[in-house]
Amino acid sequence: MTNASWFIPSGLANQGGAFDPPAFGFPQIDPAFNNNYDYPMIALVGMVNQVNAQYNFNKDGTTLAQGVPVTRRFADNAYEMYAQDSWKVKPNLTLKTLLQG
Repeated sequence: MTNASWFIPSGLANQGGAFDPPAFGFPQIDPAFNNNYDYPMIALVGMVNQVNAQYNFNKDGTTLAQGVPVTRRFADNAYEMYAQDSWKVKPNLTLKTLLQG
């Protein structure tokens, strides 16, 4: 991304730098036209002075390479206990128990 405002001093026009026309004997750029000169000039010469990136990290703090997917483990380690039994108290009477934890 090109952003002339991130240069020190801000911009190119009327700053006395290598891309400033008055530095080479050309007329000064109207201050109202500074941005209209700066941004196309930066794009023309291919300067990149602002880079945005998103970094992902491993558990140990090392960075993952750009474009590498982040591995995730979505799991729930929840355990429960269930037991069931039945006793014949009499031939016509059954007692059932249920234990759930």
